Amino acid sequence: MLDHPPPRRPVEIVRQVERPPAPTAGLVLDSLGRMRPAVAITIVLTTAGMAAGTVVAIVALVGVVLATVAAVAGMVALGAVDLGLAAVVLGGRHTPTR
Repeated sequence: MLDHPPPRRPVEIVRQVERPPAPTAGLVLDSLGRMRPAVAITIVLTTAGMAAGTVVAIVALVGVVLATVAAVAGMVALGAVDLGLAAVVLGGRHTPTR
């Protein structure tokens, strides 16, 4: 008939030791060191380009906000000039009385 394998003894875990987490920079350098040079250079340059692009985008966003504020200030100034012009045209001459 069929022979059954002998039963195994249960495995008992006495204690579980956790490895300390490796620093991310060390893992990245280790991973880049194992790659082909062309791939590693491509990854490094791509990451640097994305970081530089992010900085440029933030500076552009700040420039757009400042330009919007300047446009609003210019519209307020034009409105004040228009009001002054309308007051002069519609008000006529002011004649002082003694």
